[in-house]
This record gives sequence, structure tokens and C-alpha cells, in this order.
Amino acid sequence: IVVLGAGSIGCFVASSLRRMRNAPLITLVMRTKESSDVMKNVAKNTILIEEPSEDNSKGTRLVAANNISSCTIEEAKQSSIKYLIVCTKSHQTISAISLLKDQINRKSTIVLLQNGMGLVQQLLKEVWKNSDDRPNIIYGINSHGCTRLKRPMAISHRGRGTIKLAVVPRKVLSSEETVTEDDLNIINKSSRKLLTTLVQCEPLRASVITFGDFTIKQIYKFAVNCCINPLTAIFNCPNGSIASYHELKSISGDVIRELVRVLQADPDMQRLYPDGELNDIFNYKAFMDEMINIARLTASNVSSMRSDVLHNRPTEIDYLNGYISRKGSELQIATPVNDMLVKMIKAKYYSHAGSKTSKSTNSTNSKDFNATSN
Repeated sequence: IVVLGAGSIGCFVASSLRRMRNAPLITLVMRTKESSDVMKNVAKNTILIEEPSEDNSKGTRLVAANNISSCTIEEAKQSSIKYLIVCTKSHQTISAISLLKDQINRKSTIVLLQNGMGLVQQLLKEVWKNSDDRPNIIYGINSHGCTRLKRPMAISHRGRGTIKLAVVPRKVLSSEETVTEDDLNIINKSSRKLLTTLVQCEPLRASVITFGDFTIKQIYKFAVNCCINPLTAIFNCPNGSIASYHELKSISGDVIRELVRVLQADPDMQRLYPDGELNDIFNYKAFMDEMINIARLTASNVSSMRSDVLHNRPTEIDYLNGYISRKGSELQIATPVNDMLVKMIKAKYYSHAGSKTSKSTNSTNSKDFNATSN
């Protein structure tokens, strides 16, 4: 199994798989030769994980996952890839996968653990234009909370979450294909073996759901991220502020109103959730309740986008509020609040970076895929 991206989530996934009783061989693809050398010569092919003690006390323990191979992207090009788990950030994923396109074939399986919306559609448009040539794709929603520690190849895993997995149909949201409970029949035995391994890996707490159910969970997480991420980044505040201050809650309401209008007008969503089901599932009150609940549960947390802005890193804004803006434009639905949030996040990044010229995308072609997806 090849894990692409050696940020905290990539390290968490790789180390979790290596801790299994009959652990598969794992190769961690790293951004630079220097990083790979650190993994080999300093960390001795070991990832350290700081996690809560087994007895649920307030203490933590440090566990080691050994014998994890590492390589650079160029070294990964030397052989075909059967299983690929992609743990890069959304804006780095297309370019990173494109570099390994020739090593991936129809019998390969890739697992995507990214935030945001529109990534699969972009992959099929830019990387695998012929759906018959593309690999099996499994989409994942990760709720584990992980951060890097100062020690080389060490992470802290204190936010115990889950990973929900779903098989992406070959004709994504096509009117000719109905997504059913029998989704697993559309992938080969090799892909089912990978799914079984992920589900049996206890630290991951992974489970398989239908594509229809997955899309609901994905969009609810998406709605929450579209409020909490940009607002905490712009106003440099913890997550809880979004639920505590009327003004921030009001802006979040405007974000969600625009999202609801876009979703309910989207033909793909109408095909997936027919007969009025769409309006029942995706409505303003349900989204707001979920956003406020998550903001309160993670009140003291630093959102990933706030962290990116504070460290002058590119963000995932194009796959969050930027997605709402693009879909709104396609459907001729005005999305002024989401449009403004995208501009403000990009302005913060480019002004901090000292860029003299405006760019149309937020570094979506970045080759720096050594990042965290959370």
C-alpha cells in the first residue's frame, strides 16, 4: 500500500496500518529526498504516535509503528501502484496524482481523504478523461484529529474520530446508474481486499457506507467547513467563536443559505436524491444546527485553514467556498458571501506572501504534497 503525503494524517494512516497483526507493507511517498532520508536515517523507518492511554485516563502513551518504507515521488514512479491512499490537501491532490498517473491503471485502487467538494469530478476531467481507464476510486471522510510533533516523524493523535468510506460509481451521478446498497459489486476483488484491510484496522475506525449516504455526510462536513474554516482564518479566532458571536453566526447563515440554493438546483443532486428528498436532507436549519454543534464541540481548536493562513500556506478555499461559487455560477445562482470569503482568504495569503500579481487559483498546481488532510 502506497500512502501519498507525509503530513499528520498520512503518518496516522501509514502507522495505523503497520500496527495491524498481519500488517501490510507500507510505502510513504514524501515530498523531498531530504524528508525521505530523515525517515530512513533519523527516524529509522519508524513513526511515533502520541495517543490517549488505553484506560481512558488523562495521560498519554507513545507507541511506535516500525518498518515503514519511504521514497520520493520520482522513486515511486519506478513501479506500478496497486493501492494508493492519498492524504494530501485538496489543492495539492490533482498535481500529486498526475505525477503518478502512469503507475496507476484500471485495476488499481485509490483512496481519497480530502476536504471539500468537486475533487473526483476534477480528477475525471483532468487526469482520467475516459472513465473506462480510471482506477477504482474510494472516497473517505476523516474525522480523526492529528498534529505533527517537533520530533521527526512523530504525531499526536488525541482526537479519536472515524473514517467513512464509499465506492465512487464509474458513472458518477449519471442518470443511467442508480447507487444502491450493492455498491461493492462495482469494484474488483482486489479493491474489496483493501476496503476489508482498512475496516479491520482498529485505530482507523473505518466503515463502508453507500455512495448516497456518503454524499450526505460529505456535504454536511463541507457545510461546516465552509463556515468555520474561512471565518476563523479571517478573524484569527478559535472555532467556538463562530457559535458564540452573533455577527459570525449571521455570516455563517448567509454562507449556508447560498449553499442550500445551489444544492437544491444542482441536477446531479436532484438525480441522486429524487422525489423531494433533496429539500428534506439539505435544509438551512439542519446545516446550521450541525455547524453550531461542531463549533461548540471543537471550541478551542485551531481550524486547518486558520493554521494555514497563520503559517502562510496555501489553503483549501477553492474546494470549499470556491466550489459553491463555481457551482452557483454554472447554475446562474448568486453567491456573493461565498465569493467574498474566497477573495478575502486569497488576499490574506497573497498579501502575506508578498505577491505583486493576483492569481486565479490558490496554488492548485503546487507540487508540495507533504501536507495534512483533516
